[in-house]
Amino acid sequence: TGLIAGTGRPLSQLIETGVSTAVVYTLNDTWSFPVGLFFRVAGENDADVSDSFTWGGYAAARYQASKDFSISFGLRANDRIE
Repeated sequence: TGLIAGTGRPLSQLIETGVSTAVVYTLNDTWSFPVGLFFRVAGENDADVSDSFTWGGYAAARYQASKDFSISFGLRANDRIE
C-alpha cells in the first residue's frame, strides 16, 4: 500500500549515497567552531544523477561550560531535489 490507502506504491526503489567533510577550529578550551560541506545523490533507481545531486554546508559554535556540559548552536543550508 502507499502513503494514502488505495494509492499503490508512490516510489519504487530509492538509493542514497553521499560524502561529507568537516573541520573544527578550536579557539581555546571553551570555544570551538565546526564547519563542513556535504554532497549527496539520492533518488529512484532510474533517476538521472544530475537531477538527484544535492549539496550543502553548515557552521556551528560550541561552548564547553564544564567537563560534563557543553552547548552547540549553528546553521545548516542545502539545496533540494525538485
